[in-house]
Amino acid sequence: MHQNLQLFENKPALFPQLIKQLEKDLDCKLKSQNIAALCEELEKTVEIRLKNPDFMQQLYQVDVPEKKLLNVLHSEDAVRSVTELILLREAQKVLFRFQYHQK
Repeated sequence: MHQNLQLFENKPALFPQLIKQLEKDLDCKLKSQNIAALCEELEKTVEIRLKNPDFMQQLYQVDVPEKKLLNVLHSEDAVRSVTELILLREAQKVLFRFQYHQK
């Protein structure tokens, strides 16, 4: 698990904010109660949505780095890689907001 995502295990108050951010940007409803379950649930969502050309627009809305996205889209493990990119970017947004409000 990536370091930014581990922080959500250590600060459980941030996890609902991550869920809210993902639901808003991906226009979906998530039921996961922890990071591991969230990764699995989001992978299933990404697997279905990658078949839809409109999903690329949502990825731009999430602000997934285009260069990284293009590097992983045609890999064997595209679903897992895209899921990780989404989670890392959304976690970054939540963490920036958290750090800003602490000052």
